[in-house]
Amino acid sequence: MAKHNYYTDCHKGRYNLLHPEKYMPNLPMPYYKSAWERKIFVVCDTNPRITFWAYEPKVFEIPYMSPKYGRVSIYHPDIYLEILPEGATKVNRWLIEVKPTSYAIQPKMPQPPKAGSDAAAFERYNKRKANYDQKVMDVIVNLAKWEAASEWCRVHGVNWFIATEKNTGKLFDSSTII
Repeated sequence: MAKHNYYTDCHKGRYNLLHPEKYMPNLPMPYYKSAWERKIFVVCDTNPRITFWAYEPKVFEIPYMSPKYGRVSIYHPDIYLEILPEGATKVNRWLIEVKPTSYAIQPKMPQPPKAGSDAAAFERYNKRKANYDQKVMDVIVNLAKWEAASEWCRVHGVNWFIATEKNTGKLFDSSTII
């Protein structure tokens, strides 16, 4: 049985805000690209400790050196939110990137076909190798973005978090928030 990928194996759509007063003004309605992103939107929208949030807010422009293009590019993290911890009077500010773990770790290189294999085996290998090369570049670019975001957040007093399917399990428990 194939492993379910919350990031890619689902529907996409506009998220209908239940508490529009908590959402950053002048932004389009959030658009989820996976069931997992939608779950995170629900938490942001309904958790009373989250007082303000936004999806892909362009107000946070983080420059980074793109390893793919060899020039400075601009990165916009997925989510900005403000959390008022229980009993606190000051909010904690967070920038969050939502990505599957597979976009954060180097993939395993495909094995070349054995000597004497037919042309079709080499063609399949070339497709797997091209896919591998693209995934490697995606991971390298993500790491560059996240290093820049981490430093930007440190300088600006904002918390930084990369939300993966492996570290957000408690996020969906109504008694827990980040």
